[in-house]
Amino acid sequence: MLNKNTKIKVLVIAVKDDRKRFKFLMKPLNITKTIESEVVLKMKSYPVFLVRLLLKAVRFKPDLIIAVEADIIGFSAILLNKLILRNKPVILRSGGDSISPRLTSFRTFLGSRGERSFKETLRFYKDRILHTLSMYVYDTCSHFIVVNNSHAHEFQKFINLKNRKIFIVPQCLTVEHPNRPRKCATKDTISFLTVTNLRYEGKYRGLLELVRYLQRYVSEGHVKKRKIVLQICGDGYYYSRLLDHINTIADKHNGLRIRCHGYVRKPSPYYSNADLFMYASYFDALPNVLLEAQAYGLPILVNDYLPFQEFLTDHWNAVFYRSGDFEDFRAKLDELMTNANLRKRLSANGMKNIMENYSPETIAVKLERVINEISNYPR
Repeated sequence: MLNKNTKIKVLVIAVKDDRKRFKFLMKPLNITKTIESEVVLKMKSYPVFLVRLLLKAVRFKPDLIIAVEADIIGFSAILLNKLILRNKPVILRSGGDSISPRLTSFRTFLGSRGERSFKETLRFYKDRILHTLSMYVYDTCSHFIVVNNSHAHEFQKFINLKNRKIFIVPQCLTVEHPNRPRKCATKDTISFLTVTNLRYEGKYRGLLELVRYLQRYVSEGHVKKRKIVLQICGDGYYYSRLLDHINTIADKHNGLRIRCHGYVRKPSPYYSNADLFMYASYFDALPNVLLEAQAYGLPILVNDYLPFQEFLTDHWNAVFYRSGDFEDFRAKLDELMTNANLRKRLSANGMKNIMENYSPETIAVKLERVINEISNYPR
C-alpha cells in the first residue's frame, strides 16, 4: 500500500503510430493530481524497444504498468515486471476492438485445411505467435481496463479472471477546433464517410455490407436528382479485396461514386467535409471513429451491433439499422436524407455526448479512481 502523500508512478507501454493513439490514455493521466506517468512506445526494432523499456523502468521505478493491448506490448510489460520490478501490478488496457471474433476466427483459421499461399502462411504463423503471447498476457496480468460493459462481458466469457478485476474506463477524445451543429446537405452531391481498419474480417464484412446496400439503394432509384459519394478511409489485409469488389461494379451505378483513400494519417478534413457518417462492423467494442464522428457533428447511421448500443442511442446521437436487413437500412437512410431536424438533433447531441462523457477531464477522474484502487489492491 502506498503512502497517501506519494504520487503513484505509472509506466505506460503503447505502440507508436502515426495517429498517436497513446494520447487517449496519456492525456487524462497527465491531468490527474495523484499520478505521475511516463510512456514508452514500441518501435519496429524489438531489441531496441526492450532496452529502452528496461532503462526507463530502472530510472522511473514505476508502481504499476499499463500495457495498451496484449501480444508484444503486454508480453513486454510482464517480462519487465519479472526481470526488474518484481510483483508490481501489470494492467492490460484493451481498446476499441472486440476480442471474441479475434479468438474465434483464430480457432477457425487454425483448424482450416487446404493450401495456403506463402503470404497467407506467413500471416498464419505471425497470428499464431501473437495469439500465444496474447493468451499468456490475458492469463498473467494483474487486472484489466476495458472501454465498455460489452468488452467486459467478453473478457468474463473468454478469460479466467482468477480473482482479478475488470475496470471500465472509455478512451478520451479531443477535437482541436470548435464545432457547430451542421446544416443538412441540400446540394447536388451528398458526401458519406466511413473510416475503418480493414485488417479485421469483421470490419471488412460490415463495410462490404454498407457498400452493397448503397449500390442497391441507388440502383432502385431511392436517390432523387442527387448523387452520393462514399468516401472510405482505411487500409489493411482486406483492402485489396474491397478494391476488387468496387472495380467490378464501378460503372453500374451512375448515382454512386466510391472513393477509397487507403490509410489516412489525418482524417479530419474528411470528417469536416462529410454530410453523414456511416459505419457497420461485427468486430468492435468502442471504435474511436464513432466518437470522432460525433465530435465533428456528423449525423451517424450505424448497424445495431450490440456493443454500439451501449454508447450510442437510437435517434438521439445516431440512427441504427438492423444488421443484414436492407429494407431497414433503406428506411433509415431515407429518414436521414429527408429529415433535417433529425440530422440537426443527432449533430448537437453527438457533440454534447463527447464533451460531457469523453473529454480528457471526465476520463481523468475515472482513471485516477481506478489506478488508486489497483495500487491499494492486496497482492
